[in-house]
This record gives sequence, C-alpha cells and structure tokens, in this order.
Amino acid sequence: DLSFGKGGYLGTAVESILPLKLNLGQIDTKPFRPGLTAAGKHHPITQLLADPKANREMWKNFPKLQGTNLVGDVKAHGTALLEHPTARTPSGRPVPILSVGHYGKGRVLSLTVDDSWRWNFQQVGKGGTQAPYYRFWNNAIRWLIRDPELERIRISSFRSSYRWGESARFRIRVFNRDYRPQRKGKVKVTIQEAPKGKVLHKSVLEVQTDGSLHHTWEPRKPGKYKIRVESVVSGPNPIVGESLFEVRGL
Repeated sequence: DLSFGKGGYLGTAVESILPLKLNLGQIDTKPFRPGLTAAGKHHPITQLLADPKANREMWKNFPKLQGTNLVGDVKAHGTALLEHPTARTPSGRPVPILSVGHYGKGRVLSLTVDDSWRWNFQQVGKGGTQAPYYRFWNNAIRWLIRDPELERIRISSFRSSYRWGESARFRIRVFNRDYRPQRKGKVKVTIQEAPKGKVLHKSVLEVQTDGSLHHTWEPRKPGKYKIRVESVVSGPNPIVGESLFEVRGL
C-alpha cells in the first residue's frame, strides 16, 4: 500500500523503470471497476477467457475495487491494460490501473490497487469461481518471466524432432505492441547449432497480412539446433523469438 504514494519513490531510480509517472501520493477511495483498454483486450495478461466477448464480459462483472492510487500518465515505454472509468491524470487521461512496460532487458508491471484479492473471494461469494483470478496472476507472472508462449514472436515447429533428410518446418507468428497480428514488415530468420554453435542459415522473410509466415529448412546432418526470429517492425528495439529442435540420424 506504499508502492505508489507514501513509499517515497517519486523522483528516484525506481520511478524511472516504472511504466507510468508517479504523483504526490493522492488516493481515490471511491469503489470502482476498472475497464479494459484497447491494448488490454488483446494482451496475454488480461486474457482470462479464450473468447474475446466472454473475456470482456468477465472484466465488466468482476467485483468492484475499493479505491486506487492516483498516478500519472503511462510513459512511452509503457502500455495501460486496465484504466479507471472516471478518475483522470493531471493531463486529463484515464488513470492507469494496470500497466506494463519494458526497461532495458527487463519487464515491469504496475498495479495501482492493493485489493485485487476481491476478484477471488468476492467472486466466489457471488457464486463464481476462483479460476479467473488465478489465471490473471498466472498470466502476469508468465509474461514477466518471458514465457515463450506469450512472446510477441512465437515459433511453432511441426515436430520437435526430425529425421535426417527430412525438412524442418516452422510456423512463425508476429504480434505488434498491443498483441494484435503484425500485418506488415520483415523478420530475419537464423538457424544455428545449439546452444551457441555455428550459424548455418540466414534469411529475411515478409510477414503475411495475418501476422504469420512459414519457413522450411533442410538440415545437412543430425544434431540439435536453434531457430531465432528477429523483427524490428515495432520500433527501434527488435523483438525476438527462439525455439530448439532436433534432427536425428536414420
């Protein structure tokens, strides 16, 4: 409960890594229900149900929270996923409730409330289930630790192990900053001996309109390999996806 206000982080190095700006410790104590932002409708952290419409309804029907820290706008390296329905920042924008961002090689998440537990206990008290609450925090942790399944470049191999003489086939999916399919741009594909051996293949491929592409590579010998896909379509810092696969002898 001291993280954003009385914690004294305003103007410190801690504030510099946060995805939002801090204020002087103001608190709004009115009960409210945060709403999904445009980015929150697609981000893996806030995907509690697979069906987009059902997921939006889930967030609309969560128990209300009892107030929030009043923070400033989201920074350039941050993205708001949940926002306050009425409270505004000094610039007049909705107060961000849940924000995420990148800083250096790391990731950071800011949640400006201290009673998200209401999404568990009060939800159950109304006859609901604990599953959405636990899924929310599970999603958050998986995103923070860079679970490959939640990355913005995802590589699916048709097999985890191929026979020598058989072509290795991959499907690559590229997502933009809001986790919507990236509809244009190029990616660089590199295949090398695992874990950090000789580079055996390089190519540059065009992303299709649905944010996906397919790639085929013919290995020359059995072994363990790593495919790395790098894109710069979403800004100056490349987004990267990696996957391991094996080629067995006959």
